[in-house]
Formats: sequence, C-alpha cells, structure tokens
Amino acid sequence: TLSESLNIVVTKDSVKFNADGQIGTGSVILKSFTDMENPNESIRIALEKPVDLSFGAKYLNDIAKAATLSSTVSLKLTDKAPALFEFKLPSGHLRYYLAPKFDDEE
Repeated sequence: TLSESLNIVVTKDSVKFNADGQIGTGSVILKSFTDMENPNESIRIALEKPVDLSFGAKYLNDIAKAATLSSTVSLKLTDKAPALFEFKLPSGHLRYYLAPKFDDEE
C-alpha cells in the first residue's frame, strides 16, 4: 500500500489511478480500446464531464476482492457523489457504492 487514498482522474481519453504516499508514488493509466478477439479485455470510457475524485484505499481493496467473481467491472463516477462499482455475474449484478473523500476546505 503506497497511500491511504487512491485518486481517480477520468478524461475523455483515459482513466488514471494515482497513489501518493510516504514510501512512494504509483500510477496506472488506462486508455480506451476495443479488443476484437477478446471483447472482455476492452476498455470503454463514456464521459459527460471530467472527474477527479479520491477514495479510501482500504475500502477500494475490499471492493477489488469481488473481481474474482466477474470478468467485467463497470465504474460509474460523478463529481461529489458516491461511486458505483458494478460486477456482472451470471445471475445478476454485484454493486458497491463508495463515497469519495472530500477536502476539509469544501
């Protein structure tokens, strides 16, 4: 764990996951693409307006454990509102809602 929080920045071209802590920094950038041979490996970004949110890493780690249940995950982010993490299952959906961290100044 690099940080207590994970920053997610969504633009029309990419999704950037960034962690910045005392022991180091790390980031992963995902860009939209379609894999014709294996559609489950595709990344699709649908954007109305850019989003820049931070979430508690502890809670995201718990949500990420559900990835073993599904080959597809959808993240739905809105400025200053809980994020939706949706895993598609054969019998329906598994959904998690997580409120972002807000600065004290806001």
